Amino acid sequence: MEKNEVFDYFQEIARSAFADMLHDTERNQKYSAALKETIENVKKQGKQANVLDIGTGTGLLAMLAAQHGADSVVTIETFSPVSQFARKIIDKNGFKDKIKVINKHSTEVKVGEHEEMKQKANILVAEVFDTELIGEGALKTYNEAHKHLLDDDCIAIPHKANVYIQIVKSELASSWYTVNDMKIDEEQVIKAPDDVTKCRGLSSINDIQLSQFPLKDFKAIAEPVKICEFNFSSNKLIPNDESFNYAFQSKEDTESVIIFFWWDIHMNQSGSNLLSCAPYWAHPDTNPINSEIEKRNGIPWRDHWMQGCYYVPKSLEKGVNYVLTASHDEFSWFFDVYNESKVEKIERPLCSCFLHICNSRNQIMQMNDESKRQAFIKLLRNVDLNNVLFIGDHSLVSLIAASITTAKKITVYQEDELCFKSLRKFIECNNLNHKINLINDLTYAKDITHLIADPCFNSAILPLDNITQISTIVQNLCKLNQQPFKVYPQRARIFTVPVHFMNLHKIRWPLESSCEGFNHECFDEVVELASKIADDNVEPFSLWEYPCYALGKRSNIFEVDFNENKISQAVTNIEIDNFSKSCNGMAFWIEWILDENDIIISTGPLNEIVSGELINWKFDRQAVHLIHYKDIVTGILKSIDIKFHLKDEIAFDFSYHYEK
Repeated sequence: MEKNEVFDYFQEIARSAFADMLHDTERNQKYSAALKETIENVKKQGKQANVLDIGTGTGLLAMLAAQHGADSVVTIETFSPVSQFARKIIDKNGFKDKIKVINKHSTEVKVGEHEEMKQKANILVAEVFDTELIGEGALKTYNEAHKHLLDDDCIAIPHKANVYIQIVKSELASSWYTVNDMKIDEEQVIKAPDDVTKCRGLSSINDIQLSQFPLKDFKAIAEPVKICEFNFSSNKLIPNDESFNYAFQSKEDTESVIIFFWWDIHMNQSGSNLLSCAPYWAHPDTNPINSEIEKRNGIPWRDHWMQGCYYVPKSLEKGVNYVLTASHDEFSWFFDVYNESKVEKIERPLCSCFLHICNSRNQIMQMNDESKRQAFIKLLRNVDLNNVLFIGDHSLVSLIAASITTAKKITVYQEDELCFKSLRKFIECNNLNHKINLINDLTYAKDITHLIADPCFNSAILPLDNITQISTIVQNLCKLNQQPFKVYPQRARIFTVPVHFMNLHKIRWPLESSCEGFNHECFDEVVELASKIADDNVEPFSLWEYPCYALGKRSNIFEVDFNENKISQAVTNIEIDNFSKSCNGMAFWIEWILDENDIIISTGPLNEIVSGELINWKFDRQAVHLIHYKDIVTGILKSIDIKFHLKDEIAFDFSYHYEK
């Protein structure tokens, strides 16, 4: 295999098991209970229990079926490396002669005396769901299985799924989807183009940990409601395109609509075995007498099935009746709101304004960040600009500068073609064509006196990568300009804190040999090797979604001075001073120091860090180092040494010191 193919191969293996799915005890136990009950009921009817498992994974569900007395078990897995590991795990646990593994897509499997399946199954167990329920092709999987692989009276596990939505008002969530008009002062406003404010954006779901979304940041327009259900046991064809209408009266005035989305599954036909993916305020297992923190973190945690968030650019009036239409195709959901009239079908949203195609939701949120905007306004009012160049993908800071400064020349460097087109519309909408020169070639940026960087670049995978982006552009500009120029932000400081993640570590945590009593040792070994090859030791996360406790003070580990082109490491050893919980990670963030007056843009905690307490993170992206489980079980961590390297990108090395 080529180098890139090898990397992709190992990354796929790493992601297939070092996720939290197999650590989801509730999921595993409810599948197990449903299999046991269904197999027993089928046998009581004098029938053989012939089980088909679609989506083998590690073979867990197939082994549970065999353990609970199935007469035959066939399991189908399309990804070859996983099917190979599944065979080893199945053999290791003594089920080699009881479980047949087929390495094909389920739609390619045939039934017959000389085919892979000798007979049709009367019990189907499958886990082919994602946050949208249908995004992994569940509808086609069930339809094709009922048509070709299952008996007419087959029982599916899960038996059915219910889909729920809640319509809310949330300025915070809306800021992920569209750019609002930006108020500079009482007289000046930077307006967003009409096609941006009216655009429905992309149809893709925004997966979030909704239980961590603050209650203060949304208001219910309507109560949670079930909009539809899917019966997986029925052999009646599930349509690939359906629409459902829900009439409601708005409880609030709002300029835009946010749709919260989740689902639950009934594992058995009686409905007594329920697994819910609802956020805590709508979850059946939430204890109403608990504190809000206990409620948020008291329901089963999972990162493979989260909740969804959708955006509808429609304004509503309090007390007025409306109809929400929910539609799905084979893989996705989309929504719209109308004045009372019901709609049979809505079209999949397509971005028509370029903004959503060339910017992530995090980048759109950055454009709406009021604290960041005010910091730049303060900087622009303090600095006497002459020939200034602005950088940062789709940054709107140059429009503010054109409105409030007397800069002689304002140039914006935007290399990305779609960002270039979108940004030009913002400039034209605000009649600033005569003040702003938009370029896509850095060689045109000559004789500049100032460089102002909005540290948000499309190519930055890690937030820290924005530092290297700015440094690279500064170095290139130094070659093009004979005279020195001033760079803002002047400095970037990288901070870290040792933490205990309540759940995030599970996405990289091995099974430690066993899952529901089945030996998974060989799978752990292979996946650990794959993780070492394919996973970086520092990864991006939005930490407001993943609660963590501080186990020490914040430390400034290094600083970059963009004007002096100098990097200095401040602290190399990070001490842990709280041992009430194990240290399983390090969190990193950046403080951008705009000028000598210490105007700061922070991507980190909103409050002072207190060791032993939960950290309140800004709605932004941070970086995380997850400590390997072997380094945690070795002993009690006392401190961590951090070394960094800055060339084409920032890289870290970690070493651990333990209590003697």
